[in-house]
Amino acid sequence: GNHIFALMFLDERDKFEFTNLFLENGLETASHYQPLNNSVAAQKFNCETEECKNTEILSKGIVRLPIYNDLLASGNLEYVLSVIRKYLSMDSN
Repeated sequence: GNHIFALMFLDERDKFEFTNLFLENGLETASHYQPLNNSVAAQKFNCETEECKNTEILSKGIVRLPIYNDLLASGNLEYVLSVIRKYLSMDSN
């Protein structure tokens, strides 16, 4: 099946360092979660929205890992994991 795997960072600096390390190693990450209260649709339709602090915190910290159709067959999984291990072994973490 198809799955999306994500990591959650509580500190935006950590998220920035993680995504930069991935880019330096030729991998892209994504952060496509947007709280509905801040969405274009809510603004377009003039929805009265409440402040949603938890979803706003989550949206700033979530990083989706790369998705490959042939992740297991091509060795991409081990490469992605090696970059994650490299991040975890960095002194600043």
